[in-house]
Amino acid sequence: MDPTPPDSPAINDEFTQLTLAAIADPAAQPALWEAAHRLDHWHFLPRIEPGDSIDAMVKEGRNPGLVVVKMGDKPMVPVFTSTERAQEAAKTHGLAPADEDVAVLSVDRAQAVAMLCGLPGEVVGVIFNHNTGEQAFLAPLENVAAQEEMFHSALHPAALDRFARAVVAANRPEVWGRLHRHVLSREKWFMIADPGQPDRPVVVNAEGANHLLLFTEPERIPLGARALQNDSLADAPPIEIEPAQALAKWQAMHEQSGALAAAVFNVGTTPFVMTLEQLDAALTPTDGS
Repeated sequence: MDPTPPDSPAINDEFTQLTLAAIADPAAQPALWEAAHRLDHWHFLPRIEPGDSIDAMVKEGRNPGLVVVKMGDKPMVPVFTSTERAQEAAKTHGLAPADEDVAVLSVDRAQAVAMLCGLPGEVVGVIFNHNTGEQAFLAPLENVAAQEEMFHSALHPAALDRFARAVVAANRPEVWGRLHRHVLSREKWFMIADPGQPDRPVVVNAEGANHLLLFTEPERIPLGARALQNDSLADAPPIEIEPAQALAKWQAMHEQSGALAAAVFNVGTTPFVMTLEQLDAALTPTDGS
């Protein structure tokens, strides 16, 4: 898809005005992104080989790929706020004849965020309403995940790594609090069981301090074991535990052995740290709560 085709008329709708306002005044950017994240569906141009069709791919259980464009040297996925915009972009960029309808892949927004955040690492972001004559807006996938969590206080598990990277990059107390609240909202956490004591979680020593290992999904444990260069740690069934139970176990282990003041989540993917004090403060009711 050529990012710079000849001029074509702009579609004038809500997003035209919101994008122009954001270009004129950066303070208007949050309203633009909130509007995008309030949509029920995001719309994509599927990558379909000649002679194939999206209906045949879906019927046969094949996952349609997405059209990707390069902005400079950065691969990005075009996303559209309406099917009309997607259709117009496809025709303008020569993906379909001007007098024919174009296959558009419309995806529930939350699922779309998860799908985008699960794309291979070479895809770095999204560009909304990318078409000549239109005012586009774009963001890294880490920002897309962070915005979804901010506007909806919810996030698909597939988007957690991108969200965690955004939080680590921002490194501000308020965004760390959002990540911690999201993790605390999980019904269960998972720990690697000590091979010699299956009811006791593995603790690792890093830089002279002991750390408890926690995982938000059991599927992450083999990756964590590989990162620790001990694949056998993934052989035993994981320990499932509720966050409040994890706090009690953590406190007991800390009292017994000391120097266990922090936990590392999701070693092997995008790790992040939560201290015992942070977990205790988050789970302990305050006066009036």
